[in-house]
Amino acid sequence: MNRITNKEQLKVAYVLLRYYEKNLDRSKLSDIDLIDEHIKEVKREIRAYRDKALIESRFISDEGIDGYTVLEPLPERIASRDAAEAYFEDAMYIPEPRSMYDCTGRPFTVWHKIICRNGRYWCYHHVAFDV
Repeated sequence: MNRITNKEQLKVAYVLLRYYEKNLDRSKLSDIDLIDEHIKEVKREIRAYRDKALIESRFISDEGIDGYTVLEPLPERIASRDAAEAYFEDAMYIPEPRSMYDCTGRPFTVWHKIICRNGRYWCYHHVAFDV
């Protein structure tokens, strides 16, 4: 199997595993070892993609109680800078806390910057804490 590089290929890999699970009659196959090896390879590729997806976000700087900057991938379905901005505003923006007290300790967005790398949109997101 080829390397899994996006969610669509991941879905195909899961469908393939499901097909093997439901439709293969092991007693009638002569090359069962070859098929078992292919199943193991598909499972390895799925695990590699899922593990990689967990570490796509990365911290750029950590300023302790003053805040942090993180680089986060936006969903692959986003195709334009305007759509990326709209997604950020809807899903990632953290509004500044308004309170009658001086310090709430809550996080809020200070700034963000949308960039495009290899056809995928990413966001630098700086978050500070109300202290």
